[in-house]
Amino acid sequence: MAPASARAAPTRLLSDEEFSRGLQATTLARALVNPSIGILGVASGKSNDRPGESAVVVYVDENMAVSVPSEIGGARTIVIPTNARAVATGSAPTTNFVSGAPSLPPSELAAAIAVKQQYARNLMQQNPEFFGIGVGQSIDNPREASLIVYVDKRRIPALLPQAIGGLRTRYVFMSRLHVTRSYSLASRRQSHCVLHRAAGQPDTGQPDTEQPDRFDPTLRRPLGLP
Repeated sequence: MAPASARAAPTRLLSDEEFSRGLQATTLARALVNPSIGILGVASGKSNDRPGESAVVVYVDENMAVSVPSEIGGARTIVIPTNARAVATGSAPTTNFVSGAPSLPPSELAAAIAVKQQYARNLMQQNPEFFGIGVGQSIDNPREASLIVYVDKRRIPALLPQAIGGLRTRYVFMSRLHVTRSYSLASRRQSHCVLHRAAGQPDTGQPDTEQPDRFDPTLRRPLGLP
């Protein structure tokens, strides 16, 4: 299965606390601005990897390979390639438009899958709110891989880690009942061809689910953010 592609999430309003936290992190981030190394400016924003959470928008030179930390001052970073003129005139975007973003290189995807294999099972055992973990592009920074964690939207934990195993995390809030019903219907339609992962079969990045050894038709295609 191909990794889930990144696309923008619906906008969610920030709480007053989140808004203030984002402003504080943005103030700290201003110390990183240095056009000579490709960091053109910063601004306050909202994460798409974790809807409802504040973030620091970091504008980087579109012609340079710039390394930006995944968090600054406890807030996620949104990395947006642009140019100095757009930043100076205020015309640079505050979120990523990633429909034309390049795919992750195979080496980065393989490394992300290795992290998923290391952490997924324990994460799901320790967090009953999680019902699937996959690999794909970060929306906040499409040049990086992320662990995509599918979370029961009725039981969202108060604390969700911003990174796991050195990878950004991207959360998809969904109805567990919807997934269960979809799986049941698909299973009845395709009951003659339910697949099981063969021993030694390589991990392709598809989400581990509550039935980790069974192919789940509802997760065959990448799930977008709600």
